Amino acid sequence: AGAGAALAEAVSALNSHLPATRQAALQVVQQLAPRGDNEACAQLHLRFKDTDWAVRREAAVTAARIANATDDKLKESLAALKEDPEHYVRQAANSALAALCA
Repeated sequence: AGAGAALAEAVSALNSHLPATRQAALQVVQQLAPRGDNEACAQLHLRFKDTDWAVRREAAVTAARIANATDDKLKESLAALKEDPEHYVRQAANSALAALCA
């Protein structure tokens, strides 16, 4: 119950008004969410459009660790990040797509 509760708290924190909290929550999700976790992956779609570039970058890194390679919708959202204005986001998106398509 401990890890499940912690994961639920982290997913909830993804909606924080503070970018640093959203970024930290993504780091926790990376560690606790099982691959293919529906709720966590659904939140990634929102974080790919975050106003903060560091959150978008962390969301791409998280996707590489928890998304299923068969999640085409998530991979499409990641591919859109390859056009992000921030270099670090584009780099993370490319790495995530390479990991998911390997």
